[in-house]
Amino acid sequence: MKAFPETFLWGGATAANQVKVPGWKMAKGSRPQIYSLMA
Repeated sequence: MKAFPETFLWGGATAANQVKVPGWKMAKGSRPQIYSLMA
């Protein structure tokens, strides 16, 4: 397997419709999401 070049930049993105609104009660059996912790 080849390695990424040293100049490779990682990035990430999300759309507003993919993020749950923080403060809503979680469904039974669901885990907290990073977006709830960041808010």
